[in-house]
Amino acid sequence: MRRLYINIIAPFNKETMAVVTWAGVGPGFRAGPALTSETDWANIFVDYKPAPEWTIRMGQAPNYFGIDTSEGSSGRLTPERFAASEGLPALGLKGLYFAGPWDRGVWIVNDQRAVTEDKTGLRTAFSVHNGNFRNQDDDNHKNISLDLEYFTQWGQFGASWLDGQFAAVDRDAFGLNVRVLPNGILGQWGFQAEWLDGEWMGTDRDGWYGQASYSFADHPGRAYARYEEFDPDADTADDEYEALHLGYIYNITPLDQVTLEYTLGECATMDADDIIVQYQRKL
Repeated sequence: MRRLYINIIAPFNKETMAVVTWAGVGPGFRAGPALTSETDWANIFVDYKPAPEWTIRMGQAPNYFGIDTSEGSSGRLTPERFAASEGLPALGLKGLYFAGPWDRGVWIVNDQRAVTEDKTGLRTAFSVHNGNFRNQDDDNHKNISLDLEYFTQWGQFGASWLDGQFAAVDRDAFGLNVRVLPNGILGQWGFQAEWLDGEWMGTDRDGWYGQASYSFADHPGRAYARYEEFDPDADTADDEYEALHLGYIYNITPLDQVTLEYTLGECATMDADDIIVQYQRKL
């Protein structure tokens, strides 16, 4: 089982809510038996809402960087995040959030969708956090992030910025993203793309992906294709990861979903092909 999350959500009053999530997270389908699973606390935070559009979040929580990184598996079409974000352990590739999307800090979020009738508007998220993922920070150098995302009737677009360190080495990044929802301006077609550029683990790194999807009108299914590239070292030639993901999602019921994906990948001179079957149930 790749991921298992157990959530406890406790509203104290209209303004304050606590969230605790226990996570059982495997090493990834590409990692193999050499890397073991881990169980730990994913979320331990408190939200305080002084007004409908404002949220102050304190504790250990996921980030707001881009689309793929900040969304859970129920929101993504592909079972895994793109390589520039998450990396590929079996190939020795580390993405910007190689240890998961969580960190410890304070987030100040202003979401204008809470006060507009059509649920559109700008979401701004500013954070000061450790930059050490779910581990205790061993220095006084904190990370700073700013994420801007504008939501429309047809989709969303935005930009994210991160400035910080990990293990006394710079961890900086800038990203752009756009999403067009299906059954909108492109008919039954959907589109999504992200670009990420930065420096972490001592090298300049960049990556991107483009994704198209089609929602069928005669049955509850959706087909998608994603192409991505990730360069883990701008100064080294022929070390890029490239992959084409072809997938199909079928909604067995409104709560049950099965995904089948075939990945044709290559990293330097190594093939990185995968067949993935994923089942999800929303409770």
